[in-house]
Amino acid sequence: MVVGPTPSSLANPTRDEGFMQMAPGEFLAIIDDVGRMHVTAQRVTIEPAPGHELAEMGYLVYGWAPTWIRILRQEFALHASAVVAGEWAFAVMGFSGAGKSTTATALTRRGYHLLIDDVLPVDLVDDVPRVHGWIRPVHLTDEAAAHFDIRGEARVGVSPLGKLAAELPSVGGSWPLRAAIELWPDASATEVSAQRLVGGAKMQAILNNANGSGLASADGRAPSLFEWSTRLAQRIDVYRVTRPTTGWHLDTVVEQVIGVIGTAGD
Repeated sequence: MVVGPTPSSLANPTRDEGFMQMAPGEFLAIIDDVGRMHVTAQRVTIEPAPGHELAEMGYLVYGWAPTWIRILRQEFALHASAVVAGEWAFAVMGFSGAGKSTTATALTRRGYHLLIDDVLPVDLVDDVPRVHGWIRPVHLTDEAAAHFDIRGEARVGVSPLGKLAAELPSVGGSWPLRAAIELWPDASATEVSAQRLVGGAKMQAILNNANGSGLASADGRAPSLFEWSTRLAQRIDVYRVTRPTTGWHLDTVVEQVIGVIGTAGD
């Protein structure tokens, strides 16, 4: 990563959402009054806006940049947090707001070790899925931070309030991935439950959490993404923990996740 000038826009972008532009071989983040980030497969360039500090763009560097680099290299990642239990890693995946960071933090209070939050690179090494992490903050809502009595952390994100960036201990390193657990809020659910996914549902869960934004399959990458997802689905267990959208308790979700961790691979 370097700090330096970045383009104000990409020439002929294939996708333009204002705050993010994509073109073959590059991405550009444009965050008003914060700065810009230009990403290629080999280089990340950060340009803070006048009067702003590099630290204010940490969520781009820790989250968006590694995701985009892997997409450009056709090496993919799950939108997931991960914890380590024994000799194995377990992914906690789900769309934004599903509770990945909150659940992973809760698991650390139960004796599990945090690997990484929100972005989980998955490489198939001799057909063994391996994941790895790096030191980065865990991003928590105000409600979750209050629940865990985490205070005084910096705010991150593009919304007016964003989330709190909590510096929690993580184990780092490379670990074999045993299972992925998808958190699934469902307005029709009346209780928290867990089920093992098979067949097309298993494959779809992986695709959903690797390509939720549609970026991973864009610009001709769909065949590579499908191959990676197929190989991963063949080599790990995938579960879904469903919860109601109201009237549920975090401890009940965590107990279901711990139950999955205890039985995965059996």
